[in-house]
Amino acid sequence: MTIAIRKKKVAYFIYNSYIILLPILNIYRIGLPIGDIVGLVLFPYFALRCNKMKGEKQDKRNAHRYRIFLVYVIILLPIQMCICRSFDLSDVLSRLVHIILYSMYGIFFSFYLFDYDFFCVMILKIACILAPLTIIQQIIYRAVGIKTYLLLHYLDLNYSIIDYSEYVRRFNVATESSGYRASSIFLEPAHFCMYILIPLAIVFMKKNKRHIDHIVIMVICVSIICSYSTGGVFGLLICVFYYIILLRENQKKWFKVVLILFSSFAGIYILTCNTQLVSLIVGRISEIGSNVYDTSGNRRVLRGFILWRKLPNLIKIFGAGVGMLQGTIIKLNLIVLTDVSYSEEMNTYATLLCTNGIIGTVLYCRSIITEYKKKNELCQLITILFLLTSIFNNYIYQAISVLYLVFVFTTVRRKKR
Repeated sequence: MTIAIRKKKVAYFIYNSYIILLPILNIYRIGLPIGDIVGLVLFPYFALRCNKMKGEKQDKRNAHRYRIFLVYVIILLPIQMCICRSFDLSDVLSRLVHIILYSMYGIFFSFYLFDYDFFCVMILKIACILAPLTIIQQIIYRAVGIKTYLLLHYLDLNYSIIDYSEYVRRFNVATESSGYRASSIFLEPAHFCMYILIPLAIVFMKKNKRHIDHIVIMVICVSIICSYSTGGVFGLLICVFYYIILLRENQKKWFKVVLILFSSFAGIYILTCNTQLVSLIVGRISEIGSNVYDTSGNRRVLRGFILWRKLPNLIKIFGAGVGMLQGTIIKLNLIVLTDVSYSEEMNTYATLLCTNGIIGTVLYCRSIITEYKKKNELCQLITILFLLTSIFNNYIYQAISVLYLVFVFTTVRRKKR
């Protein structure tokens, strides 16, 4: 009995440590993203541990609808491959493996191995390192004009730009027009914000907050503002409004007052003094729908929906298939706005519509939305963040989706070990 308990503790520790570090490990690649390599190596171990724990009472009904979505994607794939005929098999297999791997770690393994207490403690400790780093980066740039990129030089980057020197060169050019945007140890400010919003939501929803918790909240909020990420600021506003307006809690009210004052002064400062951040956010929003080539707003928000409208009706309903969208775009010679690169960069919902069609999109969204009312306040906030920030981000093939899926589908409770 003692050995079995010890093995279970080890499994809890490895699993929760892995999913927390997965988005960080996936910053780099050695052929494949490093985090994915570790996940594939650990997969048999977690599958075996979960199989041995099947006798334990678990609420796995939460994932039933999501399982239907996965079955739909897998069963329809061979038919879509026969119809498309123009695709890269390695791309199809790579993306399919990503969807299955992240679903297993974010949903199915979590029913047995997710430890809420350990997870919260560890990710908050990491946040207390990452958030100050972002603030320090912005302070250094403001003070002496030095742009810092806290990435390892000797590893390939898991990004469209693999080489570190080329990455720095490209981002230095970009800062000439949009200004320096701090991203801590991540590749993009948006990646940093989507990660740091999880610990922010956790500490926001924490009962009986200590003074250190209030300080952590303020530091994370400032770090998101320092990142100049439009999606990050949007997610921050969601957390603040949820906490101030929707959350009903029996604790000291003074922090809500402080938060309202902080938000007001921060808003006034940004609007009156930080014209760079204002112009960046307003510019990102106003460029949506413009005919300016390769704008972030067009690529992430609007482009995918326009592309879906141009697809044949059969593909609109059933989707082009995982990993086959770019082949379909090239085959049909689809040009959206002034884009001539046949790009498939788009947000989560547009990706679902184009890749899995109306049916797949409905199955995916329904599986998430139906879980909302069953969850506690923390899971509800993270579900809202996941659904709304999907307008700016594509979570389907990103490792960060694992952290969101854990809270969307898994019942948050403390483990008794």
